[in-house]
Amino acid sequence: MQVILKEDIKKLGKTGDVVNVADGYARNFLLAQNKAEVATPEAIEKVKALKEQQEKEREEELSRAREIAQKIENKKIVIKSKGEGEKLFGSVAAKEIAEQLGEGVAEENIVLEKPIKRVGEVEIVVKFSDDIKSKIILSVELDK
Repeated sequence: MQVILKEDIKKLGKTGDVVNVADGYARNFLLAQNKAEVATPEAIEKVKALKEQQEKEREEELSRAREIAQKIENKKIVIKSKGEGEKLFGSVAAKEIAEQLGEGVAEENIVLEKPIKRVGEVEIVVKFSDDIKSKIILSVELDK
C-alpha cells in the first residue's frame, strides 16, 4: 500500500514522502496512529505543491541571508563593556553582537570560539548556513 508520511519515521522516510509499505503495517500502525495517510492522486498533488512552496520559501530565506551577509561583510562594530585594564568584568555575549549588527542577524548566527573577555579587536564569523558566512570585526572598548 502506498502512503504519505505525516511525520519522520526512522528507516521509512521523512514527512511528505510517498512510500510503499505492507497493508497490515499501514492499517494497524501508520494510519491508526495518524502517522500517514493513504496516497490518493489528490493527496500526492497536495504534497507536491506543499514541497514546492517550502522549497520556494527556503530559496527566499537563503537569498535574504546572502544579502545580509554581503551587507555586514567586514563591518566593524564597537561594544563598550566595563572592566579593569585589559580584562572585562564578564564577557561579550553573542546576543550583544547580534543586537549591534541588527539587520536580521540572530544570536544563533554568531560563532564565538571562546568567550571574549579582553579589550581589543576580534574577528568574528557570522554563519547563516553551511555555505553562507560573513566575517565582522568586533572592537571591545572599556566603558568608563
